Amino acid sequence: MVTPSRLAEITDAEQPLLRQLEENAPGTYQHSLAVANLAEGGARAIGGDVNLVRAGALYHDIGKMARPKYFIENQLGAKNPHDDMTPEESRERVLAHVTDGIDLAEKYRLPKAVQDFIPMHQGTSLMAYFYHKACVRDGAENVDSKFYRYPGPKPQSKETAIVMLADVSEAVTHSMHDPTQEEVESAIDKVFQNRWEDGQFNESSLTYQELIKVRQAFVRVWRTLHHERLKYPSTTTGRMAIAPEMNGQNKGNNNQLAGSEQAQKEELPPPNTDCCS
Repeated sequence: MVTPSRLAEITDAEQPLLRQLEENAPGTYQHSLAVANLAEGGARAIGGDVNLVRAGALYHDIGKMARPKYFIENQLGAKNPHDDMTPEESRERVLAHVTDGIDLAEKYRLPKAVQDFIPMHQGTSLMAYFYHKACVRDGAENVDSKFYRYPGPKPQSKETAIVMLADVSEAVTHSMHDPTQEEVESAIDKVFQNRWEDGQFNESSLTYQELIKVRQAFVRVWRTLHHERLKYPSTTTGRMAIAPEMNGQNKGNNNQLAGSEQAQKEELPPPNTDCCS
């Protein structure tokens, strides 16, 4: 078990690995800071390990340093190399950020509890953009969605589950142009619902009531950090793609929560069942 003093040490901004991330992949570094802010709020809301969550968030994407330009946050307006690549080639490049990250974490002797965030923040989630690109090219019936999934493992703790949610929520909301608060909340809701239905939290012990608390914390943190970006009136946001074989997998899978007063009062919006095809 990693000690609080060790976590404080590795989250210091002067740590060599974090300095390298800032220098070599500045967009990823800023994304990681934003993910840490969201994740800390979520962990605090359910009594999770805030210090561990912060460390995991700061290091979850360190593997992107090896090939920074393949990730949009580091492209700074330059041509996206994926535009000229096949879905299979893009899949390989993106998958590599996990293995590259694990290699770096081991080289710098990060605690195992922190290393776990590197593969678990992706779990077995779908690389939806490249899956969709393959569906358009080959026809959905000819594309195996499992090929476009990360290998896992799924989050094994509430803390790794929170960082998974923070990672996607930050990326989605960051890409929105002049969003209203309603648009931001809708986008975060879709992230949470899709990951829940996709079974990504089945091994994490995160409950639906806790999911609701984390969602509310994310909205509060986002509003605090970005209140100047909010505009009115509201419009709608798009939907995130999920794999066809996972649609509705986890609907009602926590029967003990079905009658929860809190869940009834604060229920997330109806789940999205659209397929990217």
